[in-house]
Order: sequence, then structure tokens, then C-alpha cells
Amino acid sequence: MSDSVTSKTQMDTYVSCRVLELWIYTGGELKIYTWEFDRYQQVFTSPTFPQLPILEMVAEVLKRSMTIARSPTLRAFCQQIRNFKS
Repeated sequence: MSDSVTSKTQMDTYVSCRVLELWIYTGGELKIYTWEFDRYQQVFTSPTFPQLPILEMVAEVLKRSMTIARSPTLRAFCQQIRNFKS
């Protein structure tokens, strides 16, 4: 898996479009940014999923996907999200 999902060029594209929430996985961790005051600010809770500990959940999914197959890992992740909804 690539260590960086979003290149600087792609980040500039998001800036020009003012995407309100941006997730970047780099250096082995997920970072969430929101567009505020004409620039991206790092935040620790997703405005889209404020009730979910998304940083921890994604870290766990990535860790599990290294030891078990991707499909069972994704199914478990989806179930975990459904459990938060109820």
C-alpha cells in the first residue's frame, strides 16, 4: 500500500475546489482536515461522522487488514459503523 494517498498536486486541487472535509492517509496515519478561514485546518473528529471515533476505527481496520483478508475486515468495519447508528 502506498504511504501517501494524496500528492501535493492533488491537495492543491482540493484547495481550489474548497472541499469541506479532506482525509489524508500518510506516514501510517489518517489525518482529517476541514476547510476553514481560506485554508485547511487539521481536526481530530470528522464533521461528517462526529459520533464516530473515525481515526481510531480506520487505524484498527488497517491493522487488521494486514493479518486477515480485506473483505472480512471491511465487513467488520461496516458492521461497526452500523452499530454506532443504532
